[in-house]
Amino acid sequence: MGLIPKHNNERIAVSEFQTWNEEVFGELMNTMANGYFTMQKGQVDTRRDAFTNMLFLGNPPHYFDEENHDKREMLAAFGEYTYQIVSRLTLIFTEMSLAGEDAEKHIRNIMLMDAEGMFDDGDTKEAMEIWRNFFREYLAKVSGLDPKFGKLMPTLDSTFNEMKDRPQYQTAFLSRAQNDYRKYQEFINLVKSFAKLDGSDRITVGHLMQARQLFEKSLATLTEEFPMKAMAAGVDTELLTVYEIAKADRIIYNTKADLKKISGMSSEQINKLISMGALDSMSDGSLAIRLDFDWEGGGNND
Repeated sequence: MGLIPKHNNERIAVSEFQTWNEEVFGELMNTMANGYFTMQKGQVDTRRDAFTNMLFLGNPPHYFDEENHDKREMLAAFGEYTYQIVSRLTLIFTEMSLAGEDAEKHIRNIMLMDAEGMFDDGDTKEAMEIWRNFFREYLAKVSGLDPKFGKLMPTLDSTFNEMKDRPQYQTAFLSRAQNDYRKYQEFINLVKSFAKLDGSDRITVGHLMQARQLFEKSLATLTEEFPMKAMAAGVDTELLTVYEIAKADRIIYNTKADLKKISGMSSEQINKLISMGALDSMSDGSLAIRLDFDWEGGGNND
């Protein structure tokens, strides 16, 4: 805890956080809530500011099994303070490892280059040092900015409400209460962070959309493997389920009533699928399921 005020307005990365004692997270929560903590120096209580950006990297509990456990169980490493810590973290990614087609190749290449001492080369080492210094100074500088929402405040509110009303959000964050106001505050901070990175003194729609995309990606890793663009369009697991049921039974349905009977879809769900392009509405009233529909395409596939 003594390190935190030394990095006021800076960033700390914590590796293998699951090795920390639960009591540390309890103390950390107070600091996260107050922006400072008190410590004793001799017989004097001293207050230290601690506006610090923290990144926690670690592993799930030793008993975690990806096939048999909910992905949120990965967060149990926070111990008895898991719920409280989750409430205070802005972004949470429950991924077992780096993903992507080239991830393994990229990691191995970096390891080989390091083993060969390629990063110790004069030009490479100098370039890395220059970039480190630049980003350290740049991030320290923009951290002091205070960009304003201005006329975008209503847009911020409606954007957050759209995410909050989705089942994924309810599952991840509202297991104990109907509201978690910290998440709203954290989303505000996230939007402002994108504006700060731009060195901007005002927030634009672009900053808001960047924050939303990252927040939703984090949310998806917490709940399930979920198509991100479909999620942004308001699709939930229930809609995906009834769609798959309908597709498994047949491709063409003579009427909406037939589709409802087989899949259990509501009229609202059918209309949403038509608007997205997952269903084709024919002139004779029949409905055709698009086998080539790509949820990640964001709908209206031609």
